[in-house]
Amino acid sequence: MSVISILIIAQFGIFTSMTISAPNAEVGMMLVAGFMLAAFVFIRNSYSSYKKGLAHLIVAAVAAFFISVVLGHYWASIPLEDLLSQAYFATDAAVAFVTSIALSLLMGNR
Repeated sequence: MSVISILIIAQFGIFTSMTISAPNAEVGMMLVAGFMLAAFVFIRNSYSSYKKGLAHLIVAAVAAFFISVVLGHYWASIPLEDLLSQAYFATDAAVAFVTSIALSLLMGNR
């Protein structure tokens, strides 16, 4: 439950402040992919149980995507067509996704 709480707090922080998203979807996808690779390295080096860290990352990623789509649509008025397509990676929702997972991994580091 703390994973979800941290995700929500981080995403509200992104959506309520000035955010600079990727210039296009391709760059956004590369940034998210790079972040995910770095997350695996972080889990390997920081978590006492790699399996527990991976489970944390999976739960956080699924929840973060869902929350970012909901907040992106209702709070930031991003069209669902963009949020449910490749264009997602060029929106503030992708920034919220990455930021909330990063915060969740740092706070949940065990």
